[in-house]
This record gives sequence, C-alpha cells and structure tokens, in this order.
Amino acid sequence: MKKIAASGLILASLLACSHRAREQGVPRPASASSSTKEACAIIGKGVLRIVPVTSFQASSPSVLSLTTWSHYVAYVGGDSQKTRTATVFDLASHRGRTVAQHEGAGNLDLVAGGDDKIVYTDLSRDLTDENLLSSPWKEYLQDLAAGDRVLLAHSRNRRDELDLATPHVNWPWLVDARVPLPLPRDPLRLDIVATDLRTRKQHVVVSKARDPAVILISGQRVVFAADSGPHRRDFFSVPLDGSAKPTQITSSGAVSGGWVDSGGLTWQEPLMGDPTSIWFMPLSPPGKPIKVADGGSNVYPGRGFVMWLTPAQQREKLVARQPCSSAEPLQIAGDDLDIGARWMAYADRIVWATDVGVGDEARVTVHVAQLIPE
Repeated sequence: MKKIAASGLILASLLACSHRAREQGVPRPASASSSTKEACAIIGKGVLRIVPVTSFQASSPSVLSLTTWSHYVAYVGGDSQKTRTATVFDLASHRGRTVAQHEGAGNLDLVAGGDDKIVYTDLSRDLTDENLLSSPWKEYLQDLAAGDRVLLAHSRNRRDELDLATPHVNWPWLVDARVPLPLPRDPLRLDIVATDLRTRKQHVVVSKARDPAVILISGQRVVFAADSGPHRRDFFSVPLDGSAKPTQITSSGAVSGGWVDSGGLTWQEPLMGDPTSIWFMPLSPPGKPIKVADGGSNVYPGRGFVMWLTPAQQREKLVARQPCSSAEPLQIAGDDLDIGARWMAYADRIVWATDVGVGDEARVTVHVAQLIPE
C-alpha cells in the first residue's frame, strides 16, 4: 500500500483534529427529532452487495484526492518530476482527460465537482514534499463542457496562506472558510462563505466562527466542525442562506474529520490521538448519532452505508456496512489498496484505487462500483 497524502488532506485533518481552550458561545445541542431506532428503520440494517461498474488505469503513477460526482471521477495525479495534473474520467463516454497541470515546485490540491464543473486549488508550493504549512494559492472553476476556466478566489495575505482553500461543492453551491477583512484580533476567527457557482456571487453564512473546519453542504444547510467549549469540538448546522444562527448537532466534544452524503454525516472520535470509533448521524430526516464500529479511520457515508479503513492492527482494508447492521463489514479492498488515493462515495457509487509497483513504475487502477443492500 502506498501511503502518499495530499497536502490539502493533511491540512484538513489537522484543522479537524485541532482543539482550543476558549468558549465559542454557540447554542446548546438541539434534540434530535427522531430516535436512533427510527433512524435505523429508515436507513436499514441488512447486508451489502458490491456490483462492479468499471475500472481504468490512472494516467500517473500516483493518485491523490480521488472523488466522484454526477457521471465523473476525478483525481490529482503526480510523478517523480513534480508534475501534478487534475484528471477527470467521464463514466458515460469512458474517457479521461487532463483539465489542469502544474509543473515545478507547486502542486494541484483538492478537487471538488458538481454538474459539469470542477473546482481545484493551485498551490505555489508543494507542502507535501517541502514539509511546509502555508502557500500562496488560487482556486479555479473549470467548465468541463466548454473548457472555460474562471478564478474564484486567491490568497490575499500571509494569513490567507495558512488557510488553504478546501472547497466542498454541492451544485450549485461551494462552501469554504475565508479570512475576514479587516483581520480579527483572534486569528482563529474565520467566515464561512457560500459561492453560487452559476453567478459566482458570494454571501457569508457564518461570520467569524471560531476555528471552523470540515465545512460541508447537506441539502439547504451547511454542516461544519468548530470549537464547542474548552478542549471540545462538535458539529454545527446552519441554513445555507445564513438566515439563522448555527445550531450544535453533536455533544460528545470529540469529533474529528467528517463528511456528508445522501443525507448522512460521518466522523471519527476521539478528538486527540488515534480515533477509536467511527460514527454516523442521519441529517435528513435528522436523527441521533450511531456508533458504527470500534476502530477505523477515513470514514465516508453513502446511500444507506458507511465505508472506512480498518485499523492497522487488523490489517488495513477498506470495508463498508449499513450503519445499524451487526453483520460483518463487506471488504472492498485489501493489501493492494492505494491509501494515498483515498476513496469516496456518491449516493450508491463508491470509488477507490489499487496499486502495484513503486515509483514511476507504479500502476494505479481506479475502481468504480455500486453498493446495493440485499
């Protein structure tokens, strides 16, 4: 297994795992409108079956930031010559193409997509190779049909360079954190900003939230992790239009990481150290947190399932299971799993990568499948 980590993923993990010693002054947790039992009745608790869709060889010997949406799969590729490419594979035409390239000391970072558009971040420095924590950056929106590229945002100062763009897209909206101007006295205060990608107009969803991270869109709401008290981190939910204040939706104070898809939220606990459990919470309709498994990391939800990486002591493998099921998890990939590429779910679709060989002789295969409840 290759263990190559994208700089953006490292940053997202650091932000999600950070903890602070000041109160944020947010509302108390809201009571869930449905019980865990009711949520499990909606989600299901049976077994899963994997149905292969397609596979293709990546155009580069290393793959990072693997993601999927609509009828696309995208990833950042790299080689030993420090050439970074953003590649999109069209599942309808079974063709892949490079949509962006960076050569030299910089790097292409996280990619996100929606509709026939892709958003990516271009860094001036390769944080992975140089072991740095900041870089000037530019965030682009590219039309996959017309080929047009538009600059959405860019770093304006040294403070911006510490907060790399980590966009999350749920068409037509993009959400991310931005440094307020003028700079606040508390350097951890950031605005959560939504951008309408059709018009490129922006509005502030949450003003000067304290240390927000893992900012995601679920329906017409934004979900994000932030300080909930001294040495505590929890998830909050707020209307996408910013019409109300954030509501705290978890209460453990120990959330780490996080992702949303198909009306579900996943994360890991505890806050510091190696996470020892993975969790799922239905957002639509809302329910209470459900503990899925002891141990594991890099957890993603799909339509009626959760997939994650098992702990190293259990031989790392990618598995999936319905959140309320007591069945043995379904193994998706084992020893040949490319951990550096990551994996992703979109509705009932999952994508992951396997690799053979090392260096520029490595060959990476990207796999696409469906997970169907039986």
